Amino acid sequence: MSIRVDIKSNDPRWLKILCYPKPKEEEASRRKEELASLGIKLVEFIGRSSINGVNVLGKGCVSVAVLAYGDQARYALKIRRVDANRESMEHEAALLRFANKLGVGPRLIGFSKNFLVMEYVDGLPIDEWLLKKQPATIELKRLLLNLLTQCRKMDKAGLSHGELSTAKRHVIVAKDGTPYIIDFETSSLTRKASNVTAICSYLLTRSQASSKVTSTLNIQKTEVFNALRAYKHSITDEAFNRLLGALNLISEAENLL
Repeated sequence: MSIRVDIKSNDPRWLKILCYPKPKEEEASRRKEELASLGIKLVEFIGRSSINGVNVLGKGCVSVAVLAYGDQARYALKIRRVDANRESMEHEAALLRFANKLGVGPRLIGFSKNFLVMEYVDGLPIDEWLLKKQPATIELKRLLLNLLTQCRKMDKAGLSHGELSTAKRHVIVAKDGTPYIIDFETSSLTRKASNVTAICSYLLTRSQASSKVTSTLNIQKTEVFNALRAYKHSITDEAFNRLLGALNLISEAENLL
């Protein structure tokens, strides 16, 4: 059962999350004021991760993610850990804003030193979606073409996500089948961008659903990996289209998106 708490509350469960992993009253008071300035009213303890018995959307080395509510909408709220190796959430916010301009990622709503507020994507991690949804061929092609197109946009813009080789934690598929790339805290505009090759390698070799993807698309891995090597060598439109062809997506590309 989920629990909603007012951000001004002194509920011990909320304080544990607000100032994880070392809650302090003075820091909690500062953070409550900071969070209120972003228009957040409530948080909800719901999600698959847990911190000291409190359910959250996710937990990482830099932040804890919870479901939050403003006046008219619900959001995903990232809360900077008090022991984080980053001074603020500004870096991630800047990279998410950059991604948004490319049509990638959940929409950035606002941020401050300790918080990042963004669109909440109600969906499933990509592996779980593939295994539970059992998508028809056309649904799978639509998903992959959309996801690869997002990765292609990032490659062309020089934005390296950095963690798509473990996409099960960083790609959420919404209820309408739209894939969202999330978590830009380790992204970079200076590191070489290889998002297309990372997501393809994951889906075809490391995902729990790899065999389903290859069989549903009826692809030859050797041909795909040759196309991936060519794309990695030269990230041109021609090389990308060759990859789409190897994945049996090119003939449908104009109609799927």
